[in-house]
Amino acid sequence: MITRPLPRTGEPLPVIGLADWPGRSDPASTSDPLTALLAADGRLIDVAATEAGEQAAGERLAAAGLVRRVFLAARVRVPGRRAGLLQMEQTLDRLGRRAIDLMQVHTLAEFATHLLTLRRWRVDGHARYIGAAIDATAELPALAGQLPTAGLDTVQLPYSIFDRAAEAELLPAAAAHGVAVLVTRPLGGSDALAAVRGRPLPALADALACTSWDQLLIKWVLADPAVRCVLPTAAELRASPDLLRAGHGPLPDEAQRRELAALVARAAHGRPR
Repeated sequence: MITRPLPRTGEPLPVIGLADWPGRSDPASTSDPLTALLAADGRLIDVAATEAGEQAAGERLAAAGLVRRVFLAARVRVPGRRAGLLQMEQTLDRLGRRAIDLMQVHTLAEFATHLLTLRRWRVDGHARYIGAAIDATAELPALAGQLPTAGLDTVQLPYSIFDRAAEAELLPAAAAHGVAVLVTRPLGGSDALAAVRGRPLPALADALACTSWDQLLIKWVLADPAVRCVLPTAAELRASPDLLRAGHGPLPDEAQRRELAALVARAAHGRPR
């Protein structure tokens, strides 16, 4: 899989990971998204931001002997300095780690309070990297405003060919301040995605070594230089296991990105090619 360096250290990071893992399991499914991701050389796992999610993630990783192999990201998600510190310590216990690879402030809740703790954790070695994670595009301006002074290593945010709000300010700011962008919801909404999937693949799919629309849409996101890793969910990987191939081969240049965006816009509005 293609790798990209984390700006602060140069550590290479594979460009596809997993979001909200382990998420809801499908008892009818025989596929294991984590196994598929690791087989494709991915390794970033963003753990579900709940006690139950952390517990399940730690148990599954321990059972598979993978606690040290993966790059684990988690979140501080409770208000208050002392409560946040306690929650992060409990997170490490649930995941079977003495240190986390990436600890993030969840949805900017009490950002200034938690940022002080995260900076200390980074210095003390409890967190190798620190960041912030948002779930809604409405939070993009507030997050962009923090980048010049916060000293974050990463930001996690929604971005896709269907939702390009991050391009206005956040992606340029992240690039300017050496902050790696981790992307959630890279396939966009289900309705828009369904409209595109029903269309024949465009000619540029061959040039980009893509065999599905999902791969094309992932590669479109990865072609932005500020983006270091896209994070589909376990459910998305189960539904479209071939999307992991988007982490291999050429990425679109600017002209191809514009062409693909125009094709998707026409498909989403029901217009012919």
